[in-house]
Amino acid sequence: MSETVIPGIPKDISLLAGPMLLGGFFNWGLYGILCLQTYIYYLSFPNDSRNFKIVVYFLFICDTIQTIMSTHNAWYFLSSGWGDTYVLTHPGWSWIAVPLFTGIVSAVVQLFFGWRIWKLSGSYILSGVVVVLALIQSTAAIVSGVWFELLEDTTKVGVLRPPAIVWLAGSAIVDVIITASLVTYLARSSTGFTDTDDIIAKLIRMTVETGACTTTAAILELVLFLVYQTTNLYMIPALPLAKLYTNTLLASLNSRSQTFNSSSQRSQFQSHDNSNVTTKHLRKLSRNQVHVTTVREVVEDVAMIDLPKGRQVESIQVSYTNKHQSADQASFEDDDKSYGLPDSKLHRSDDDLESGRQ
Repeated sequence: MSETVIPGIPKDISLLAGPMLLGGFFNWGLYGILCLQTYIYYLSFPNDSRNFKIVVYFLFICDTIQTIMSTHNAWYFLSSGWGDTYVLTHPGWSWIAVPLFTGIVSAVVQLFFGWRIWKLSGSYILSGVVVVLALIQSTAAIVSGVWFELLEDTTKVGVLRPPAIVWLAGSAIVDVIITASLVTYLARSSTGFTDTDDIIAKLIRMTVETGACTTTAAILELVLFLVYQTTNLYMIPALPLAKLYTNTLLASLNSRSQTFNSSSQRSQFQSHDNSNVTTKHLRKLSRNQVHVTTVREVVEDVAMIDLPKGRQVESIQVSYTNKHQSADQASFEDDDKSYGLPDSKLHRSDDDLESGRQ
C-alpha cells in the first residue's frame, strides 16, 4: 500500500516532529528527578559549604530555565505552529536553550569533578586537562547555539558540524577521563577494612554508572546529528542531556545522605542476632589510609542489664559510632566513648550505686 503524500508536507515529517515530543518527555521526566534530588540535598546537607550550595542551586536554576524554554519551543513546534511547514525548518528563538544551557551545565559539572580529581590525586596536570577540555566543549556548545540562532534554518544545520563535533566529542572525552581517573584513585584508596572498602566500592560503581550515562548520551547525540542531518532525531538525547549532568552531580553528593544508606545500615545492625550492643573493634590505620566515617546509628530499645544483687535497669538508649580513625588520632578508646553513651551514665538509682560499691 503506497503512502499518502500531501503536497507541501515533508515526507519524513514524523522524524521532524516526533523527536521533539520524545525529547520533551525525557526532559520533563529527568527534571522531576532533579527536583527530588535537589530537595533531598536541601534537607540532608544544610551545613555543606557555601560553594557546594552555589553550584547545586545554580545548576538547578539553569535546568529550570532550560526546561521552560524547551517547553515553549515544543509548544511552538507541535501546537501553535501546527500545520505551518515553515515551523519545521525554523523552530524559533527558544531552541537556543538546548546547546546554550547544556554547554554551561556540563562544564560546571565537569569542573566540579575536575576539582574532585585534584583533591584525590593532587595532580595539577590531570585536573588541568579536565578543566581545559571542559571549557573548550562548553564554548563550542555555546557557539553552536548562537550560530544556529543566526541561521534560523534547520536545512543549513550542516554548517554547524565543526563546533558540534568539538562540543559533543569533547564532552564525551572529558566524561571518560573523569570516570577513569576517579575509578583509579578510588581503587587505590582501599584500606583492607570491610566497611570502608564497601563505601569505596559503592563510589566506584556510582562513578562508572553516572559517567556511562552522560558519555553514552553525548556520543549518541553526535552520531545522530552526523548521520541523520535531515531529521531531528538528535534532539531525543539533546534535550535531556543537561539534566543528566546535573542529576549525576546530585547523585554523587546525595550518596552521603542517610536516606540512601539507612536500609543497608539497618540490615547490617540487625544481622548481629538483633543485639543492641556492638562489639568494639580496636584497629590501627597507617597515616596513608583514608579517613572515612562508616556508620552512625542510634538505637532505642528496652534492655535488661544485670546489676549486683539481682537489680535491673530498663529502657536504656544506646548510641554508637563506628569510625575508622587515622593514625594521628587515638587508636584506642575506653568503652564509654566508643559507644557514645551520654556522660557514661545509665541513670541508676542511689540504692543501686550503693549496692555496686558493696
